[in-house]
Amino acid sequence: MFDKIISVEECDEEEVYDIEVDHPNHVFFANDILVSNCFNKSHSLAYAIDSYYSAWLHTHYEKEWLATALQSASSNPKELAKTISEVKALGYKFSKHDINYSGMQWDFSEAAGAFVPPLGSVKGIGSAAVEEIMMNRPYRDLKGMLYNEECEWRHSKMNKTALIALCKIDALTSLEDFNLGRVNNHKQLLMTLTDDKNYETLRRGLYGLTSSQLKKKAKAGEQIEAFLDLTISNLSEVEDWSREEKIEMCQDLTQTVDSDLLFPPAVMEKIAEKNVPKLHDIPAGSEGIGWFCVTEVKVKKTKNDKIFYRIKTTDDEHRSTWLRAWGTPKNEIRLYTLWVAQVQHDANWGFSTSVYKMRELVG
Repeated sequence: MFDKIISVEECDEEEVYDIEVDHPNHVFFANDILVSNCFNKSHSLAYAIDSYYSAWLHTHYEKEWLATALQSASSNPKELAKTISEVKALGYKFSKHDINYSGMQWDFSEAAGAFVPPLGSVKGIGSAAVEEIMMNRPYRDLKGMLYNEECEWRHSKMNKTALIALCKIDALTSLEDFNLGRVNNHKQLLMTLTDDKNYETLRRGLYGLTSSQLKKKAKAGEQIEAFLDLTISNLSEVEDWSREEKIEMCQDLTQTVDSDLLFPPAVMEKIAEKNVPKLHDIPAGSEGIGWFCVTEVKVKKTKNDKIFYRIKTTDDEHRSTWLRAWGTPKNEIRLYTLWVAQVQHDANWGFSTSVYKMRELVG
């Protein structure tokens, strides 16, 4: 830092801006520094102006402002989770990634009636693919998504990798094929679009044939069935991914997890009804009952070969802590399952319990 001012030189005049604070004196204080519409004194003034602009934008362009806040927090999963929670507290809903609603950045979709996360944040879907998707949508159904009016393959940027990512994060739910029951789940759709030689066959056209093959069959009077419809029908018995698989895929592709997937509303309602506190909120030096979600499990042994489990837990505020559970459980403690347990919270050793004092919550 400088020790003293050596000299002061006069500069040209600079335009100042009226920040339009609605106050009879048109003057207010920021951190004990007098601030008016033509007074620039310190770093505190910048905060004051920013606060005013933020409040004005939040008041007059709330959805756009909140979308900007979500986007600015998107690189930090914990900060994003906190921001989503705050936006939900204002009464807004959130949607999953969706091919018809998601864009490059966080946005509020009037069609979905919710804030939607960006496709640009999904691993495997590049910006060129997102631009192509946005240019060609809305997509009513699979046929319209994949083919143009001439039944030719529509996309060049939305490739196999992008289709795999879209299926794994359940981003095609808005297509009417799901609403009408033609497609049962995204795992079935993934296999339809990308398994074996399906992708290359589908790229040939709606019927999976070259133009010469089509002409030959038409000349012979053969009935031609769309390859897409045939493949969907053949895979109708495919079961959807498990909740654990969906969470892991979502975490891998987006670095975040949909809160409703990690904390199912039906389970959270039961927790709220019983007024069960979160594990993290049990005070040190006390014993109590708390709930948690399992994110990591390690089997350990003491020097005397006594088995215990070291369980990493989280809650819907994304607070993590470790829990020691003594004994061997009857059933496996699976990742991302929700539990309630009677625990002791030692100020030095942290949280501990017995596997016999743990109960898995079922939605």
